[in-house]
Amino acid sequence: MHIKKIVIQGFKTYKNTTVVDDLSPKFNVVLGRNGSGKSNFFSAVRFVLSDAYTNMSRDERQGLIHEGSGTVMSAFVEIVFDNGDGRFPIGRNEISIRRTIGLKKDDYSLDGKSVNRSDVVNLLESAGFSRSNPYYIVPQGKITALTNSRDSDRLKLLKEVSGASIFERKLKESMKEMKNNDYKIERIDEALGAINVRLADLQIESTDLQRFQGLEKLRKIYEFNLYDRELRMLHSSIYTFGEEYLEIMRHLDENLKDLESRENLCSELTHTINELKTQLSINDLEKDQLKSEFEGLLADVTVKKVTLSEWNDALALKEEGKTTRISTDIENVLHKLEDNERSIAELKPKLERLRNEESNLKEKLMVASSTRRNLYSKQNRFKKFTHKEARDEWLQTHIVQVESNMAKKTRLHSEVSEEISKALNAIELLRNEKNALEAEVDDSASAQAKDRLSKRLQELRTSMDKLVDKRKQLWREEVRYKGLCDSLMNDVNKSKHMVNQTMSRQQALGIETVRRLANELDLTDKVFGTVAELLTVSDRYRVATEVILGNALFDIVVDTDATATLLIDKMSRAKIGRVTFIPLTRVPRATGVNFPQTQKCTPLIGKLNFDGKFENLMQQLCGNVVVCADLGIASELAKAYKLIGITIDGDRADTRGVISGGYRDHKKSRLQALQLEAKSKGDYAEASQAYSSLRKNIDEVSAELTSLHNQHQLVSRELNQFDESREPKRLELVRVKSEIVSAEQSLQDLRLQEGSLKSVMTTLSNTLQEYKAELTSDFDKALSPAESEQIQRLTAQIEDYESQLDEVVSESNKMEESMSSFETEISRILQPKLQKLYARQAELEVTIKSPSEIADLESHLSALEKKIDDTKDRLMVVSNDSEKLKKEISTSEENLNKSNALQLKMIASIEELTKTSGIMLSKKATLEQRQDELNVKVRELGVLPEEAFNKETYGRVSSNDMLKELKSINEKLVEFSHINKKALEQFHNFTRQSEDLNARRDELTTAKTSIEKLMSDLNHQKETAIITSFQKIAEAFTKIFSKLVPRGSARLELARQSSDSATEESHDLTGEELMENYSGVSIIVSFNSQQDEQQHIEQLSGGQKSLCAIALIFAIQISDPAPFYLLDEIDANLDQQYRSSVALMIKKLSNDAQFICTTFRPEMIQSADKFYGVMYSNKVSTIEEVSKEEALNFVDI
Repeated sequence: MHIKKIVIQGFKTYKNTTVVDDLSPKFNVVLGRNGSGKSNFFSAVRFVLSDAYTNMSRDERQGLIHEGSGTVMSAFVEIVFDNGDGRFPIGRNEISIRRTIGLKKDDYSLDGKSVNRSDVVNLLESAGFSRSNPYYIVPQGKITALTNSRDSDRLKLLKEVSGASIFERKLKESMKEMKNNDYKIERIDEALGAINVRLADLQIESTDLQRFQGLEKLRKIYEFNLYDRELRMLHSSIYTFGEEYLEIMRHLDENLKDLESRENLCSELTHTINELKTQLSINDLEKDQLKSEFEGLLADVTVKKVTLSEWNDALALKEEGKTTRISTDIENVLHKLEDNERSIAELKPKLERLRNEESNLKEKLMVASSTRRNLYSKQNRFKKFTHKEARDEWLQTHIVQVESNMAKKTRLHSEVSEEISKALNAIELLRNEKNALEAEVDDSASAQAKDRLSKRLQELRTSMDKLVDKRKQLWREEVRYKGLCDSLMNDVNKSKHMVNQTMSRQQALGIETVRRLANELDLTDKVFGTVAELLTVSDRYRVATEVILGNALFDIVVDTDATATLLIDKMSRAKIGRVTFIPLTRVPRATGVNFPQTQKCTPLIGKLNFDGKFENLMQQLCGNVVVCADLGIASELAKAYKLIGITIDGDRADTRGVISGGYRDHKKSRLQALQLEAKSKGDYAEASQAYSSLRKNIDEVSAELTSLHNQHQLVSRELNQFDESREPKRLELVRVKSEIVSAEQSLQDLRLQEGSLKSVMTTLSNTLQEYKAELTSDFDKALSPAESEQIQRLTAQIEDYESQLDEVVSESNKMEESMSSFETEISRILQPKLQKLYARQAELEVTIKSPSEIADLESHLSALEKKIDDTKDRLMVVSNDSEKLKKEISTSEENLNKSNALQLKMIASIEELTKTSGIMLSKKATLEQRQDELNVKVRELGVLPEEAFNKETYGRVSSNDMLKELKSINEKLVEFSHINKKALEQFHNFTRQSEDLNARRDELTTAKTSIEKLMSDLNHQKETAIITSFQKIAEAFTKIFSKLVPRGSARLELARQSSDSATEESHDLTGEELMENYSGVSIIVSFNSQQDEQQHIEQLSGGQKSLCAIALIFAIQISDPAPFYLLDEIDANLDQQYRSSVALMIKKLSNDAQFICTTFRPEMIQSADKFYGVMYSNKVSTIEEVSKEEALNFVDI
């Protein structure tokens, strides 16, 4: 065995990962300059293998971690051993030991597995690393310390190497045990003295105690017999109550079973009623749809009949020639309309002239009246105002008011003028439109194109009718399946709720999440579902299966660990739900189970149905379960065959003898709920698929129907263009002419309004001028003569204007009446009549159809009537089905009400039985409590005499006599109230204690003798071990020294102490009694000749002392060999000739053990097998394997 590889990271100066690989199993040398890190490499190995770094504080651990740039929070050293010779008892050819240290940790690992330090130490000791000989690792300073040590120190070293320290430790433990033994013997002697004194006192109290015990014995006999009689009575009553309670519970159990069957019946009836109501709802929907379709067909037939009648009437009118008469009427109306328009055109200039004359007269009249009114106002103001200032103030106020009115009227006049301009433009546009319509009114359509379009329109209508019928049928199916899907979806939700009630909310969320993720991640072929979904079992074995599987029913089975890990990661990120996964790759292969060959049981696995690929899983879950007839058989087979036994009702017995069972609510069956959920989901999926297929068909038919409808509209639009191309233009022409007349009338009204505004503005202007003139004039008390004359002149003018205006207005009114009569006749008689004639003419032109079109309409009408009959028959069938369903629902609801009434009665009976059983249990509990109290009192009586059980003696005594006798005994016992009632018991106790203490004293005396003998043997073994080890080390020392110094000689001497100085010397050395036999170990050497006078080591030079120390270390290593040795610069203080001798000696010793030495001298390089150089840069050390020539560059030559 040897060290194969050393890995260092973060330890002292070794910041980076440093690997020293492929070490030689013989002689290895580690070289480097002073301070490069050789000793740190040596310390790293000691860090793992020796006791030098134990129980370290935080600061000490911090000191071992690299302190360069960058943060290094931990360090580790790993040593890999070659175990080819099997010295480590682990069965492998290689073993690694790693020690990792941090600020708060210090851990060991063995081949990557965490272990304790004690495990590592024990492993090293098993490979030959002796804890009593630490010299397989020699650090710097160890040679110097050994060189300067005294003889007594070397004696301590000899004791440590020989294992004498172990003997000394055992001697200390034996001495401590000896002192403890003596102390216990002293305490026992003291206790025995006290016990003997107490026994003498108790002997005196025994006489009175015996009399007391006689009376106490009689008291116990009578009390026992009284208690016993009452206990027998209580036992009989308790038994009676128990039997009655069991009978009540039997009736209660029967009622509960009946109630459960009734509940199942009610559940079935409720389910049946819901299904019937769902079917009724579907029928009602279909019935409403059929009614709507029937009404639509009736309306369509009515319209078609009216249309057919109109077509026939139009054809008859055409044959009678009535269409020609309509054309003649239109021409007459047009002639009359032209005459009236011509008359209006002749009257319009005359009326315009009269209106202008009327407007001028009104303006003159207004100006004259305004001027006269102003003069009268001025005259009145003379009376109103007494001075000029008041008049001027009044004038200024009214000037402002007049100016404001002038501004408003001016603004209104501008608006009216703008309206007149717009009216003129509108009239111009209408006249242009009238001219265009008159030019287009004679265009017509092609009859051949019209026939072709009519035929195409009929074909499209026939195809559309067929598709409409098909879509209606599909709609009926859609309504039926929609209702069915809604009903099934309710069943799915109910079953899902039932399943969720059997598990925790987190588990339900987890299962739902896994199903969703499986679909999203396309893992449906890898996620197989819950265990419950993967098996089916008959109702007989359902309860047993549920009890065995328990929560494993909801474990989710997947193919591999990778699938489970992916789903768990997704669920953890989403923080939704908790589930347990079972990867099939983790399920072990099923092994055969030895089932009992009996008719009393059957394997549960044989009652389960599942896919073959889940065989191992089901065997793992249920493979060792047998279903038994009763719990007794289940318990017996479970113990005998190491199986799990279970009954049909779920009572269970396992291999450990644990029995579980009791009442189980069958209504909350997990498997039943899961099976119901699976069935409802399957039904819903099937119905939903059919519904989706119907929707797809409906969409396809609707798309085709939409296409045909668009074509129908296009053809109808083209056909209407032929039918309506002429008539609309005629009607539009009439409308435009009417609008022109209205627009001209509006224009005339606007012009009248404009004239009126001009007159008002003129009046206001005159008034304003007069106010301003009066404001600048002097204040007089009356009008001037000119003003008075002006009033008279204005009055005459006003009378003249009014007379002329009356004549003009009269003539104008007559013309307006004539013109209005013409316009009224045009707008209210001629134009409406013309429109009606045009409409009738167009209607007849549209209505008149060919015989083939009439035949097609009649055929279509017959098809519609047949469809009405079919719809009516189907509506009758659906109505009859609805009536039947209503009767069935009514019958089922009646049965349900009866069943519910019976349930209420049964519940009342159960409550009564429960109440009675509670009373029974309460009475029984009271009696049992009294029974327990009596049993306690009987136990308190203690050990009873034989006479107490003599029924012949005490059985004939009545209870009253016993009570009297007991009272007498208790009165006598009062006399002994002062007595020590425990005297006899104490006497026996103290006697027994005395015997126990004497026996214990004898045991301690024997133990003391054994300890004294052990101490004698240990002293002898210690001395023998020291002498034997000394002889081995002395012999090896002499041989090694002669090889290191061929001309010299050396020996070790074990010096004994003299009796006179033994105590003092031993006190100076260790202070222990066992050190008194020897004073130390001396080294006697000669470097020149074996015959010269030899010297003690204290008389030698420093280099000679170091050589002697090295020889002693080699001798110790030879006497207690280790698999390898680590020597840190042991040749530092040697002369050159001795360094060569030491190197050769190590070379020779490396044939049997591995040596790893650090040095900065060249002699070891000449003998070593492998060389490793230590470099130091930027406070970081590194180690690399080097050649012999490169190694010589590292050392001082």
